[in-house]
Amino acid sequence: MYKPATETILPILMPYLKNNRAFHTMLFSGTRTDLLDQAILFARGALCNAPRSNGGPCGTCAACQDSRSVGQDIRLIMPEDSASITIDQVRVVRDFLQRSPLVSRRSAAVVYPADSMNTEAQNALLKILEEPPANAVIILATRSMRGILPTILSRSTAVYCGSRQSAVGDLNEAKREFWQGITNTPQSASPASVQYMGSVIDRIADREEAGAFLDAGLWVCNDSAKINARSGKLRQAAQGAQRTRALIRAKQDITERNANIKLRLTNALLFGDLRKS
Repeated sequence: MYKPATETILPILMPYLKNNRAFHTMLFSGTRTDLLDQAILFARGALCNAPRSNGGPCGTCAACQDSRSVGQDIRLIMPEDSASITIDQVRVVRDFLQRSPLVSRRSAAVVYPADSMNTEAQNALLKILEEPPANAVIILATRSMRGILPTILSRSTAVYCGSRQSAVGDLNEAKREFWQGITNTPQSASPASVQYMGSVIDRIADREEAGAFLDAGLWVCNDSAKINARSGKLRQAAQGAQRTRALIRAKQDITERNANIKLRLTNALLFGDLRKS
């Protein structure tokens, strides 16, 4: 039985549980080493019968006790005898999700790595997603979305789970200056950094890249807001928190609602119209 080494769900995932949005299909992507752990922990939260106010699992109900080592209402699907997840494995998942949960409010299937599904397996999964079983959630976890059918991606709620190191570790001076500048107001960023970021936006090719780009900004803005709060600069801290919320909404629009990437980034970053963010 798989037991996650990580014990804490990522803060970026908690709102989905709190708002009861853990329905049907979630897609977690990113470079985190604990990506599978996060998928399992999220599944536990989705199954919990008495979730906490923040959406996290209570840890004491029958569902939580049962799911500590992937229990009766959770299935983990990984490659077995080959490097691929097969159609037979997906069919087993289909039958599992169609039955009623035994001790939880939902049934959950975690597929990892999702990009290892062969074509037949993906087509079988697509049929499940077209008519998802009631009280079921499917969680796909992968470090790369290349090779996953667009029809599966379009039916999934995508969340980029990048690590802090990968998000900010390669920030050059121009990027960091821009992000630090827009923590308070976009106008405080220098013209050179704004021009630089405009060229970066033009080079972003897909939603995964846009999510990684916004993750870097979220880390910088969060760090700046914490520093301001500790220093007693409450006005600046509040502005940073507001900017963070705007970036989160922009990321959700791009990764979940198929918003136009370049227009949404330009609006949120360069013009700073929070009412549209």
